[in-house]
Amino acid sequence: MEITTCCGNRSYYLIDGMKICSSAECQNYLGSTEVIFTKNYSPLIYSLIFTILLLFPIHESESYNRVSSLRLNRDVPVKVNHPKATLENVLGEIRKSDILCSEHVYAQIKLESANLTSFLFKRTNNMLGMRYPYRRSTTAVGIYLPDQDTIVYGSQKELLKYRDKLSYAAYANWMDAVKDYKLWQDQNFNVEKRYLDFLKNNYAEDPRYIEKVKGIAALVKQDS
Repeated sequence: MEITTCCGNRSYYLIDGMKICSSAECQNYLGSTEVIFTKNYSPLIYSLIFTILLLFPIHESESYNRVSSLRLNRDVPVKVNHPKATLENVLGEIRKSDILCSEHVYAQIKLESANLTSFLFKRTNNMLGMRYPYRRSTTAVGIYLPDQDTIVYGSQKELLKYRDKLSYAAYANWMDAVKDYKLWQDQNFNVEKRYLDFLKNNYAEDPRYIEKVKGIAALVKQDS
């Protein structure tokens, strides 16, 4: 009988020669594990071994983000230490990143990620349910395919073949997820254009008012 270092269970995937814990009840779920023996022992021996594992857990190197992955023409990104993903830290990062309507985006994150406890967030660091962008600039390192429960790492060009599949952006860490939302805002929410349109439709009577405002603003920006 096979028993692994992953909570003493017998469930694991074999991916690229690496054994990955497949027991959702285990703390090491989707982390790397090892088979510790394959012989039949008495229940007393099993009990003793389980007790030892609980008291002296064997720390195995984790697979990246505890997910099964497919490699394209690049290595899986290296896991780097970052501040812990807490609601307080997330709000601070949102404000530091100059994200528009920061309090509202924070509220979105709380809803989308169930206060940072959602399956998608734990699996991919994606706290806003962002889809993978195949064109705009992004900090995402891959896509998550929920139908296959798999993350595929690669460049936008390499991942383009998945554009017709349901997928979500996968990030190396939660801070990159915040940065990517800022990139999305910058590309899709032009504050200057929206403000000038607002002035044109609700404020200005002079038909050349917007042109004059833009000209003066350009001079100020040039002098600053």
